[in-house]
Amino acid sequence: IINNNEFWINFELFHTLLKLYNYVIKILETEPAILDQVAAS
Repeated sequence: IINNNEFWINFELFHTLLKLYNYVIKILETEPAILDQVAAS
């Protein structure tokens, strides 16, 4: 039997890391566009 509490702690940790990862990816994707706008102006 899995320790339910431990499962949820790991699940929350994984979910937080996933959100952080998506946030970083979003920044990395938008940064070149921002740099292009600065260069164009």
